[in-house]
Amino acid sequence: MFAAWGLRPEVEVHQLPGEPRALLWQRALGRGLWVSPTTEPPAGLKGQLLAHHLIGPAPDLLALVPWPSRWALTLPDRPAITHPLPLRRGPGGFPFTTLALTPAELAAWRLCNGSRKLGEVLQRSGLGLDALLSLLLRLTDVSAQVVQLRPGPARANEPALDRLVCPPRPAFAREAHHHGEGGETTLKHFHEHIHDAPTHFDEGETTFAHAFERPHPALGERPFGAALIDALVGLGADRPGLDVLEIGPGSGAVCEAALSHLIERGLTPACYTRLDLSPALLHAQAQRCPTTRSLQGSAEAIPLPDASIDLVLSNEVLADLTAAATPGGFDVTALDGQVWFNVGAFRLVQELARVLRPGGLAYLSEFGGPDELPTETTQLDHPEVSINFSQVAEVAQAAGLTAEIVPLGALLGVNLDARWLSRASFEGLRCLSREYKILLAARAYTPQTLWLPEPVEGVRFVSLREDGPAPVITRLWALILKKPS
Repeated sequence: MFAAWGLRPEVEVHQLPGEPRALLWQRALGRGLWVSPTTEPPAGLKGQLLAHHLIGPAPDLLALVPWPSRWALTLPDRPAITHPLPLRRGPGGFPFTTLALTPAELAAWRLCNGSRKLGEVLQRSGLGLDALLSLLLRLTDVSAQVVQLRPGPARANEPALDRLVCPPRPAFAREAHHHGEGGETTLKHFHEHIHDAPTHFDEGETTFAHAFERPHPALGERPFGAALIDALVGLGADRPGLDVLEIGPGSGAVCEAALSHLIERGLTPACYTRLDLSPALLHAQAQRCPTTRSLQGSAEAIPLPDASIDLVLSNEVLADLTAAATPGGFDVTALDGQVWFNVGAFRLVQELARVLRPGGLAYLSEFGGPDELPTETTQLDHPEVSINFSQVAEVAQAAGLTAEIVPLGALLGVNLDARWLSRASFEGLRCLSREYKILLAARAYTPQTLWLPEPVEGVRFVSLREDGPAPVITRLWALILKKPS
């Protein structure tokens, strides 16, 4: 198909699963270009082909600058590089592998920092041209993508260093019990059968609250649960003796921090009830919060009497509730192209209107937004659907509640400039930790809180606006509901 394109001999043509375009990979440079297979190159493409050295004269490698991938981590004591295998991407992400280096290769690799030309690397490393080019060919292979050779130095926040050429991320398979007869999501069976409470939120569905269960600079050196209580006290949850209900408390981290902070502030609840479908999670929560009450049941049919609760907390639970192809009799303003409706969230707010006492307050958070087109996530092993908060607010208001939609970061006063471990570094370090039979928990690590079993170079910390070990805070919103006195 590409015979008439005049591609250079070292250019490889790859057809990746799930990708209709072909990848032209310049092996010498570790760079590629996606193109549609045709007998002749389309008009206007020649400039890009030349710029990537896919056609035309051979590049002067020694005049190019090696840019290291931000996915690669250096293990100086071995010495070695650990990096993902981009072409083997699965539903859970990338597997990683470790590439052994000689001490001389390690020294040369450390010089490839995105600022020096390859000729300078050659001169300063003393490795020898053939040995250096041999190393680079291992690092520029499409199956590794550890380094790219480019015409000039990398910028400080160069996005190309974060990119990997890879197949589209495949979706997790869905099981029969994930959907009902009408196609609606039904996760009751899934949640009832969560057995591994200690690691479920580290390996299965990490929430922002879980990642920030320890004090963090982004929250003013508070854990998530304490920051949440401070925000809700400012909204009216400011008296002792409240009956508190937490829906879907997960590992119990929010409950533990929230209850402790309420007591510290002289606002000890009369009763703190934890509602969950999972017996295993209820047991784990009780271990952390022994003075609270366990209640097994569904958020869509809360097993509590009318007007019995003063304060409701629910972190990142709404997307786990039922989503269906129709609004199920609820009067909401539909969006163009809407194929999912958050009917479980609609039922929950109706239930809250029932169980809240006059003057009661409820806080619900989830990923989505006021104008979000509800969409099923595919990167989880169960079908969560993002939340259209405007529609949920409509149902709440129709049930007699006041409703305010606010970005979660704004509600908690999150410092978005604070740093946490980058997603790429987290994935690499998690794979590395498995070699030591250690689970690297999904936490918002800072340089001061990250412990590693061996020296690692290239670990990056980024602002909370960028991907880390948990959902990015800018994707999370909160719905504040109040029942009139």
